[in-house]
Amino acid sequence: MADPDSYIRNLNSIGESIKRHNAQLKILREKKKESEKRLHSYMIKNNMEEYGGYKASKIAPKEKKLVKKKKEKKTDAIRLFSEIGITDPESFWDALQETQKVKSPDEIDPY
Repeated sequence: MADPDSYIRNLNSIGESIKRHNAQLKILREKKKESEKRLHSYMIKNNMEEYGGYKASKIAPKEKKLVKKKKEKKTDAIRLFSEIGITDPESFWDALQETQKVKSPDEIDPY
């Protein structure tokens, strides 16, 4: 039987290696993004649709999508529920949120 301490050392070693690789990947992704941004700028300035296998539309900088905070979503939903005539919008919101959650296998009714 193997020594459990060796499993721990192995798990720790793998975890540290993953952290190192993730840090390196983050740096590489940032460099790639910056290069794409510069290439896109060059292509637009020189009126090019494609250059070296890269299309301007594919490497165009993406705008960040704005996301509503959970509290704002709830407030807006409750206001809407009140406007359309739901008698108890708070409990309706709670029930709606429950339908969005994944149930564990023992919570699922087989019938």
